[in-house]
Amino acid sequence: MNITQIDISTRTLLKIVLLGALILALVKLYNVVLIILIAIVIASFVESAVKKLKPYIKSRSVAVFLIYVVVIGVLVLLSSFYAYLYRRNVGTCIFP
Repeated sequence: MNITQIDISTRTLLKIVLLGALILALVKLYNVVLIILIAIVIASFVESAVKKLKPYIKSRSVAVFLIYVVVIGVLVLLSSFYAYLYRRNVGTCIFP
């Protein structure tokens, strides 16, 4: 009967433990990571829009303010339209 001996180095065990700790930290901090990623996406969108508005609006802060006002206004209009459609169709049954 042959007995196979497996040697796992301390470095490999340390890598496994650190990987587990990293995964656990990401799971626990999921909301924070998600908020940071969304903030990066919004910032890159605003940055590109400000660059396009640079010939028309010289002040960067005014351009950023206008972009936020327009985006929030569009979101409010879309949600109002959706609420109107939902309220209008609330009495009908989708699944008979």
